[in-house]
Amino acid sequence: MLTSEGYNTEKIYTKSIAKLAKEKQELFGVYISMYCEGSEYEHSNRGRVASFREAILDEYDTDAVFKIELGKSDLTTWKQVFNFALLNVFYGIDALYSRIESRDKHLFDAGMISEQAMARTLYMIKELTDKLDAYGVETS
Repeated sequence: MLTSEGYNTEKIYTKSIAKLAKEKQELFGVYISMYCEGSEYEHSNRGRVASFREAILDEYDTDAVFKIELGKSDLTTWKQVFNFALLNVFYGIDALYSRIESRDKHLFDAGMISEQAMARTLYMIKELTDKLDAYGVETS
């Protein structure tokens, strides 16, 4: 699928779960949390999400490959998925920031990437998380 979308899969770097656990304990914790939550929907509680599954590939049934249409979900599920999305965005930007700070600082120094904009984005994610927490719906 990736190659049909124009991605060069030879340049995709994969990391084993064991290596992730040894090298990046924090990201391993995030992976385990997401895996456990996702497994609930994929295996033990499939009926809960059946009504808001949407096909993404014509050649596969929604039992095999699907995306969750959050507009059709309940508020608790929506909040849970949105929290995970925010977490992913946060870790992605934080990883980029760390990489630039440690190995490509010239990008900040030359003004090619705004260090302030990255910090502001991380702050906005925290603000969104706080507002979501104050919204009053507990995640499972």
